[in-house]
Order: sequence, then structure tokens, then C-alpha cells
Amino acid sequence: MRRYVLGCTQVEQAESSALTFEQVTLTWQDVSYSVPVGKGEQRQLLDSISGMAAPGRLVALMGSSGAGKTTLLDVLAGRKNVGTVSGTISLNGQRMEHEHKRLLGYVEQFDSHIPLQTVREALQFSANLRLPASTPADRKRKAVDETLELLSLTKIADVMVGDSKSGGISPGQRKVLSIGVELIANPPILFLDEPTTGLDSRSALQAMQAIRAVASANHTVVCTIHQPSAELFYMFNDLVLLKSGGRLVYAGPIGFRGSEMVSYFQALPGVLPHPPRLNPASWALQLLVDGARLDGARASAESISAARRDTNVSFLAQDAEAIDFAASFAAAPARESMSKAITETPKEPLMPPGDQAGRWVQTANVLRRHALAQVRDIPYNGLRALMFPLLGLLFGLSFLDLEADSVSGLLVLTGSLVTCVSFSFVVYVQSTAPWMMEVRNVFYRESYASMYGALSFTLAQVLVDVPFVAVFQLCILAPFYFLAGLEADVGIFFHSYLIFFFAGLAGSYMGQFFVAFLPNDQVVSNNKR
Repeated sequence: MRRYVLGCTQVEQAESSALTFEQVTLTWQDVSYSVPVGKGEQRQLLDSISGMAAPGRLVALMGSSGAGKTTLLDVLAGRKNVGTVSGTISLNGQRMEHEHKRLLGYVEQFDSHIPLQTVREALQFSANLRLPASTPADRKRKAVDETLELLSLTKIADVMVGDSKSGGISPGQRKVLSIGVELIANPPILFLDEPTTGLDSRSALQAMQAIRAVASANHTVVCTIHQPSAELFYMFNDLVLLKSGGRLVYAGPIGFRGSEMVSYFQALPGVLPHPPRLNPASWALQLLVDGARLDGARASAESISAARRDTNVSFLAQDAEAIDFAASFAAAPARESMSKAITETPKEPLMPPGDQAGRWVQTANVLRRHALAQVRDIPYNGLRALMFPLLGLLFGLSFLDLEADSVSGLLVLTGSLVTCVSFSFVVYVQSTAPWMMEVRNVFYRESYASMYGALSFTLAQVLVDVPFVAVFQLCILAPFYFLAGLEADVGIFFHSYLIFFFAGLAGSYMGQFFVAFLPNDQVVSNNKR
């Protein structure tokens, strides 16, 4: 077994590198997946899919919309909790078990990061929580530096991540950062779900160059891709192509400028030669569309010639009958060769992942990150620093020199206190919700990656607001208390402050609960109105 280092391909460089990993070959054979859709009914999304991904090779999962490429990616990554999975998924010839999931990295389609942190801090946070607890701090810092260099992020290491509203790094750089956050855990296998979605051509190329660099460092990389340009398609080594219904159409090498894939399809009866200047990926996808149209015509007892005339089928011969591309590949020598390669994959031991950081270390890291982000949110804190004293002045002047020596005076005093406390409570509910909406998606991603648990996140959220509430509630109470002419007694003032303080915390926690309880940000926004 060969050991590789993060960002290097030479074994002799291991001593100078912060981290090493064992290369892992991923294979899957006859994998099917179905979900319940009614009483006793199942809908099959994947149908006997086989394939393999080797270290140093970049594998594309491609297919038409609804073909099941993302479903296959999630099944291979062990992220499906609903439905029935059958078949065999193996790592180095050994059946993948639950404890092996920490050997996998998964980059989601949409990026979710804390905007008010730098690129380096995002990687350092991931390193602190995902690398083994026994890893020294200096090695974690070195791993961050190596990841920055590997992904060409060194120049923006100290730039705020930002988001689509506040600016920060570009969308392409944000996608590369998402890759780095997973890569810092040093997984032998990296999955990516449509990494170029939503990016312009320049950003997509930047993201794919980073992914190519990861594969060149002898990681096993599998990613879904939707209608890639020729330039992006040629970066891949292997292709797994699916058609509607989750059926396998092709699995094997792409070849130089798509030559091997093109040769396979051109050898099928009825398939016209590939136009030289046409993107091979677009050509293959259109073949599936053309075949599906002719299949549909035959199924509905229409004439194939009429279907060809009505739907402008362009990549099949005029006299071609409907082609079942999945059945053709199942009977092809390429499928037999692939199955043989899967069964002959040598069984090698897997390096067990080290112990994770403890719960209190997780809580401390989450708390530190969220506190730093809160402190850096100058517009938000500046608004609160201005608003709360003004509210205190407003309520204080409204009840200026309040006389509380009668029953009516006591009622007015009680009402003024309740009004002021209630108003501050509502302000905290409203102001906490946007922050919680921002970090919720980050929590989903990071908890799924086993960075930390719900308890650590909750404790950090509970504690991070305490100093801010303590300061701003004093800002609203002090002017109100003395302008209203309340008794100048330290004990009474402190007692009043505790009431304001806990009311502010209650409002903050209510805002957090409000966001956590509702299913998505749109529902939260509608309910805030």
C-alpha cells in the first residue's frame, strides 16, 4: 500500500508534509435504490449501477435531468437515510461500513459558509474539528497552508469569505473554499455535487482546475456534472453515464478529447458519427434524448418515422430503430471488463480515522467562530449601539420624573417597565432571526460532516449572545431608569437590570428557536412580517 501526502504525489515528501493518507479505490456493483411512494409501492431511482473510481482519476457522473446522478452520488457517499439500497459498495475491496464514512468528503451543490470569517479561518476551523484530536496544532496549521497552496487560495487567505449580498471572495473562489473545507480533513475519497452549477465560465474553470489538482494529488474524486463545456469535460478521466430511470448507459474511460467514449457509442448500430467540432458530452446526452424519443414513439404505437420528423432526431441514422442504450452497454465487452476489474480489486486494509475532537473542544471552536463573526458585524452592532440608548432615552423621557407615591403612579410605573422590557424582548427576537438563518445551513452541512453535534452548536449559540445582551440591555435600562426618576438604589437598579438582561436573553433565544422550528428561510421571513 502506498501512502501519499496532501498536495504531493511523491512518497518521499511525506516527512515534510503535515498530513498523509492511504489511497482508496471505490467500487460499486449492481447498486439499486428505491423509495416508498405509497402503501406497499416502491419507486426505483437506480437500477443495477456498477462502476469504480481509482486514486488519481477524476470521475464524472453525468446524465439527463432526473436520471439519478445526484442520487447515485448520495448513495455512494452513504447519505441516504430513506429508501432501500441494494448492491455492494466497497473501499479497497472491503464492504463500506458506517465507520468508514469519515474517510469520505462531500462538497454540496450550494456553498454555505459564515460570511464574516476569512478563508484561512474557515480552513482552520475545519482542521481543528475534523482532523484527529491527537494532531498537534502546528501540523494543523501546516495542513491549512498546504491546502491553501494546493487550491491556489494563498493570495486570498486573509480575505473575508462574504456572500452574494456583502461581496467578499468570488463565487468560484467560494466553491474552491468549499472543496478545501472538505479536503482539509484529508479524505482519500472526495464527492462533489455539481460543482459548477451557478458559476460563470471563468469561475467554473477555476473550480474544475482545483478539483483536477485534488485528483492529481492521488485522491479519488467523483462528482456529478450537468452539461459541461468541452473544456471542462476533457478534465475528467472516467465517465458514468445514466439515462432516465437510473439505468447505466456507459461506464469507463473518456479518452483523449472524449475519444474512447465516442468510439463506444459510434460502434452501436444506428448511431451517426460524432461531428468533429461538437462537444462530446453534449453529443452523448443528445443521443440519450433521441433514443428516449424513439422509445416513447414505439411505446405509444406511433411510427418511428413520424417521431423522427416531429422531434428532429439528429444523431441517429434515418433507418435506425429505437435503441436501448442501457441494454446495449449491459451486453457490451466494456461492461464485462469493468465487472472483472471490480471483482479483481485487491483487498487492502483501510487506515482507521483517528479520534475526533471532544465535545467541549467542538463547543469552544464553534463559540469562538460565532463570537468573532458577531464582533465583526459592525453595521449590526453599530445599529444596536445606537438604537438601544435612543430607546432608553425615548422611554425615559416618556415617563420623565414619574411619581410612584400613589396607586395610579404605581400602575403607570409598572406599565412603563413592562413596556420597556417587552419592547426590548421583541427587538431581540427580530434581530436574532437573520443571524440564525445565516448559520442554520452551515450547521446542516457541518453536522452532516460530523464536525460537531447539535449540543455543541446549541451551547455556542446560547453563550455567544450573553455579553452582547449584557451590554445593550444596560444601554437601554440606564437612561430609562434615571430619567423616569426611579429610586437611586444600587440593589434595586441591579434587580431591574437582571430583569432586563434575562428578558433580552429570552428574546434572543426565542428568535433562535423560531428559526430552528420553521422549515426554511422563506417561511421564517413570511412569519416575521
